[in-house]
Amino acid sequence: MHFCPRPSCQRFYHSSCLTKSKSRDPTDPSLRRLHLLSSSPDSDLSIELENLAPKEPAQKRRRGRPSAASLLTTHLVRKTAEELLGDLPQMLLRIAEQPIVRGAAFSQGGVSGNVRAVIHARRMVYEAIGGGRGVKEGWEEEVGVEEPGGEERAIVKIGTKHRGNSGLLQPWLCPNCWGPI
Repeated sequence: MHFCPRPSCQRFYHSSCLTKSKSRDPTDPSLRRLHLLSSSPDSDLSIELENLAPKEPAQKRRRGRPSAASLLTTHLVRKTAEELLGDLPQMLLRIAEQPIVRGAAFSQGGVSGNVRAVIHARRMVYEAIGGGRGVKEGWEEEVGVEEPGGEERAIVKIGTKHRGNSGLLQPWLCPNCWGPI
């Protein structure tokens, strides 16, 4: 079962129902992880990582003291999503970029699948980017991956066969809000 974390949805969908509703995500597979990361448990809108980060002044190429006029026209630049994510722990990013699943689609995740881990990881990524301070110490414990085997319960192996569906774990869109799930 696949979960849509957006506040207006917060529903699980069977893979077979998603197949019938033709909810396959057409996003380029290389961008799928960022597409999933944009699906927030706290907003019905897609999160644009670039908009979370504070703007930084553009670097000047001139030497010397800037004039008052140039100070008024200082350009502010935004980092790209890849630049923003580059300083974060790779394991945290891998967890935050996962589809949220449970049941036959992800049996090693247990009864609730990876819901808790992925939602916590996404919130931590948003907070780290928005605050510009990085990830707080002890994030592994909060996400629930500090114990042995914790990582396996959070990371979905995309492309693994699972019971009850003839295909692979597919990239889906929520049939209600059309957000990535």
